[in-house]
Amino acid sequence: MKNIIFTIGILFISFQISYLQNDKIKDVEDAKQRLHSKIQQVSHPGLNIQSNIIWGDENNKTLITIQTTLTDSKGKSKQYKYEFYLHFIDTFSIQPFITSKSSSVKIIARNSQPLFKFTESNKISYNTFLLIPVNDMEGFRQVQQTLRYLYYYIPEPKNEFTSKEQAFEWLAGKASHQFVFNGKSYAVQIVPEASNEQFIVHVTESDSKGKSIRRKYDFYLKDFADANILVTIKNNIPGVKFDKNDTKMKVIRYFENDILKSYVSSFILPVSDVKFAFDIREAFTFIKNYKPPVKKEEKPVKVEEEVKPNTEEKKNTKSKSSSKK
Repeated sequence: MKNIIFTIGILFISFQISYLQNDKIKDVEDAKQRLHSKIQQVSHPGLNIQSNIIWGDENNKTLITIQTTLTDSKGKSKQYKYEFYLHFIDTFSIQPFITSKSSSVKIIARNSQPLFKFTESNKISYNTFLLIPVNDMEGFRQVQQTLRYLYYYIPEPKNEFTSKEQAFEWLAGKASHQFVFNGKSYAVQIVPEASNEQFIVHVTESDSKGKSIRRKYDFYLKDFADANILVTIKNNIPGVKFDKNDTKMKVIRYFENDILKSYVSSFILPVSDVKFAFDIREAFTFIKNYKPPVKKEEKPVKVEEEVKPNTEEKKNTKSKSSSKK
């Protein structure tokens, strides 16, 4: 009897070890598949929920789009989607969100910022958290585990500037861009003057009727501390805000349709994407705080002088030796 119990115990332990080994996430692709499998088909009381995850391309590997369709018992359906970057997640705040009618994973953005783009019925908003429907607590645990795995095993892409010139070129090149939002098109151009860190930002807004307005902001970067350069979202458009936090400090020249209108203490540079806004801010603060590497001066090698015998000592030794004789 004892042998039977012992054998059963060994088999149980072996099964547990085998299960844990099989359940271990193998790599990033395995984690992505597990995440998708736990949210692609979910049933809540009176609702059938289908979700699909789309990962970004080579240029945006950490961009995640979750498209969700909810269909009720009468066949009526609605769609919505979340767009966000993997490293915008606060991994310590992934928690279950359960009501009498639903079970979801609640994900909070880092520093509780509105970093999650939400689209429903062509209306866009930015939220501080998002909800992913799951079937049960095991589904929650799997989603939590895979998101944490992906967060730590997929590196966060960042611009690695090594010189001010490189950051200037990036702002003048890649940071100058165009985008469309709510029927309006925006053209942004950044013109830096490297010699004195003066910047001119051109923003042209055009509506569907062909009306346009050209805005220009002229300022010196040295007039702004890091804390005065912020990523913000206004009217659901991401942007980089330059703000002196003091209305008396009107250090920015503002032009409208090429005419100098006024001096202002703040302005917002509109941007097509939240992460892009963080990248632009990073370039500005890099230029502001850049210190060229100190070159180590090579010390001249000292040549040891040849030690010559003291002639006085020689004389003394000779005289001593002669006196002894």
